[in-house]
Amino acid sequence: MLQAIPEHWGRQLETEHGAVSHSRVGPNAIRLQAQGHLALILLSTQTARHVALNSDRMMAGAAPVGSIELVPMGSDLSAQWETPKENVLAGLTAPKLQALAGAEFGTDRFELYPPGLGCVDTRALAMGRAIRDELQCGSFAVNECVDAWLTILGVHLLRRYSSLGHRARSGARGGLSPATWRKVEDYIRVHLAERITVEQLAETARLSPSHFARSFLARTGQAPHQYILAMRLEAARERILAGKEPLERVARLAGFSSHSHLTSTMRRFWGLGPTELRQGR
Repeated sequence: MLQAIPEHWGRQLETEHGAVSHSRVGPNAIRLQAQGHLALILLSTQTARHVALNSDRMMAGAAPVGSIELVPMGSDLSAQWETPKENVLAGLTAPKLQALAGAEFGTDRFELYPPGLGCVDTRALAMGRAIRDELQCGSFAVNECVDAWLTILGVHLLRRYSSLGHRARSGARGGLSPATWRKVEDYIRVHLAERITVEQLAETARLSPSHFARSFLARTGQAPHQYILAMRLEAARERILAGKEPLERVARLAGFSSHSHLTSTMRRFWGLGPTELRQGR
């Protein structure tokens, strides 16, 4: 999806439903046709930025930190910048954004309305910084974390920059009741070895993705992917202490991609690895 972005500009990650990149690059220019719905979030100020969207005429102006630019799927973008630039570029596939529109607004028909040059969006800036941090961290769960942020960002774009912005949100109201919370926790436990998305959990709770994410945070104080990681670590700890299962099997049953991923994650959070834990060090 982000093939037009040179790899040496910074780290890129493609997931099932989209792609993200974090770039730090000096004065430069780019031309591309969007292969998905793209959102550029500036993490540095651009004093002289030139942008053309589906036009030969460049718009010029300043773009402060937090400025957001949207490039709907199929659109042609040309951009030039005269000072070093840091940004996050997030792309969502058409099916992903349509599914989010259906879950949040009850229809998958919408039109995106790109804002003008220099439009600051503080919520998108916070999401962009979170995506950057996930890419820099490089944890084993980076795909799940990025997918979660793409879901939240996609809903935000639909709500603020689309023809659906005036519609009432669909889905159930209220927080996570004890019964609903038990269903969510049971779902996580049963599917711990698999990839778990916010959409799957929201469907289990019979809430829209954005309402579920807010309710989950209010109940646990954590984002869903953080809570799931904690459950995976605890499941791995129990298996490690319970017997002599090979650590590679322990890792995969707990939802880690490999023994090395389990080890690096345990060291990052607990300061010791599986072998040390099993030996009681």
